[in-house]
Amino acid sequence: MMVREFRESDRELLTKLAAESGFPYPREGKAQSYRVVVDDHDQPVVAALAEPIIQLFLISDKRFPPVQRLHAIRLLHRDMAQELRILGFNEANVFLPPSIECSFGNRLMKTFGWQRNWNSFYKQF
Repeated sequence: MMVREFRESDRELLTKLAAESGFPYPREGKAQSYRVVVDDHDQPVVAALAEPIIQLFLISDKRFPPVQRLHAIRLLHRDMAQELRILGFNEANVFLPPSIECSFGNRLMKTFGWQRNWNSFYKQF
């Protein structure tokens, strides 16, 4: 086995394998890296894509009352979404620490229409 770059000839098989997994197929157009492990006959065994994501961070002054902070977040939410669309992004992610995941996560969903995503893991290089 060896690792190589994705080739157009891999697309049909990898699309089929992705569909069989039940997970959404990644968008190669946004991939920064697309690597494929192939067998001795150059047939894909496994593949991985790395695509950039937008991760949002919120910085808030807790000295202001919650109602004022929520209003400020609403303004920022609308403005940030518009700017990110102009830059060519169509989604953003927020990774919440467990201490605020329930309360702030619910606020994101109920007030701003966010959806819960999969659990996240990270690796530092």
